Amino acid sequence: MGIKSLCALALALSAAVLATAETKDATTINIESLARVDGIASYCGRVDPQHSSLYQQRSAAFVRGHSDSEIKGDRSTSRYQFAFGAVNQDLNKLAPNLGAGNCSALIKGMQ
Repeated sequence: MGIKSLCALALALSAAVLATAETKDATTINIESLARVDGIASYCGRVDPQHSSLYQQRSAAFVRGHSDSEIKGDRSTSRYQFAFGAVNQDLNKLAPNLGAGNCSALIKGMQ
């Protein structure tokens, strides 16, 4: 496991925490941020299945206030697919036990 991979996970998890911070007004969603949040929630749900529903709740909180059709449309774009794939590619390089530990720490930070 290289330092680059550890930094990538730390940055991705930090981005997820910041991106899911509640806002007073839902205007538009940054498609790349949506892909990151979804990718991290998906990854963490796989490596830490015990808390899978909590990761999905954070992903749902990120899109709160937006219509299902808007989110579905965003998720169908090539920008989303590319960003989601990049996040998955980076996170899948991590050892599952390392990823699970970081995801568990993220859960503790959300409670």
